[in-house]
Amino acid sequence: MFSHHESPLLKRRRRNRVRKSHQPKQRAAVNMFDELMAELDYSYDTLATINVIFDSLRFTYATSKNDIDRLKNNTILGDMEKELLIAYDDLTLQINHLEKNICKIEKKMLKLKDDELFSSHEHTLWYSIP
Repeated sequence: MFSHHESPLLKRRRRNRVRKSHQPKQRAAVNMFDELMAELDYSYDTLATINVIFDSLRFTYATSKNDIDRLKNNTILGDMEKELLIAYDDLTLQINHLEKNICKIEKKMLKLKDDELFSSHEHTLWYSIP
């Protein structure tokens, strides 16, 4: 008599087939996850650098404020003002670059999440086949 139950050997073969079919996707997901972790580490280091530079600029400005005011000219920036403005502009560029990197990371995270949801749904479909 025909039974709807699979033999243990057939179940094992199907499981192996499912595992093999998902291995490249899983490897790609693991690689993307590792890449995201590296990018997050880099972004964290960049943020730490930005904080150090910002604190340094703030301290420099606070300690030099009297000199800047004393040497102020209405038509020409002093050397210290120029240096501070250049450093501030560089810091602004670093912040903008960090913001763009974070947006890219967020997009990659969403893609990884979507791929994982699709993969787990596909995986569930494989196991639901009688």
